[in-house]
Amino acid sequence: MRTNSGLRFTAKSMATFVAAAIVLTLTACAPTTQNPKTAEFLQGKFSSAGVEGFTPGEIDYGFTLEALTQLWATGTTSDTDVAAAAASVWQQTDVSNKESYLFDKTTGSLKAGLAGKALVFGKLFGKKGSDQFNALVDQLLLAVSAGGKIAGSDGNVFDYGWVTLGLKAAQVQQANLVAVNLALLAREDGGFGTDLSVNTAGSSADATGMALMALVAAKGAGTTAQEESKDAAMTAAKAWLAKNTVELNHFEAWGDIDVNSTAYAIMGLKAAGQDTARYQEWLQERVIADGGIASAWSEGAGDTFATIQGLLALDGRSYNELLG
Repeated sequence: MRTNSGLRFTAKSMATFVAAAIVLTLTACAPTTQNPKTAEFLQGKFSSAGVEGFTPGEIDYGFTLEALTQLWATGTTSDTDVAAAAASVWQQTDVSNKESYLFDKTTGSLKAGLAGKALVFGKLFGKKGSDQFNALVDQLLLAVSAGGKIAGSDGNVFDYGWVTLGLKAAQVQQANLVAVNLALLAREDGGFGTDLSVNTAGSSADATGMALMALVAAKGAGTTAQEESKDAAMTAAKAWLAKNTVELNHFEAWGDIDVNSTAYAIMGLKAAGQDTARYQEWLQERVIADGGIASAWSEGAGDTFATIQGLLALDGRSYNELLG
């Protein structure tokens, strides 16, 4: 239940809020958004523990980290539940706790993509340089080989993308080698698919947008040969997105409009210096009266996942500019 009045705080919830306020010390310098109603819609999806995923009643920490990052970028993290969730999520990034969301419950191995997201979140929320932040960096590096491959990833582009962004946020040189390996995951058509498993049908706009953001983040950090490889992958990715754009303004998947893919494509293209105005206009048309972004499957209602990944794209921004 959302808390709207300080009179309804318990002692425990007050303590949580105070801790959250400490975590959120950097929000005052965050930029504002052109879409405050969409930010408000997203804030309304938080409990003090985070945001529910596709399973009702279960917090999805990937959703939560991305939602917190996008809200930070738009200067809208002062909501009570959002602040409490930020404090809770950071507390759980303590890598000494192998029961946290960062570790696979069956194998005990680190979920590298989530760890990368957590580093981006930690950097934005003022935790870079802390013992806990540094321990998370060290733990993530254990999952990355000396050559930049991620253990157990099966070529997952989102893992490689978020690890690159996370290590970039931590200013760790290994981000470049992870990005070099990401470039090698490009498909023959120039796009990127989710991973190398049989479940991935082909290239997709969201994976390609993610790859672009990561490759741009690592630009200029490698050898001449590495830079040429990354540049070639970026050029081909931009060409794939241009070729596969529907009606010059959006992307589709499984025979229907794909809001999330369009949002990630916007962010990737923006990071790569491309004009995204027509895509933003299309995405803006998907915003309904309560501020949420409707997807093909939300039956005209605001879709939480689409809004989590679309808020920053509505403003024509990418994760790259948040990393400095």
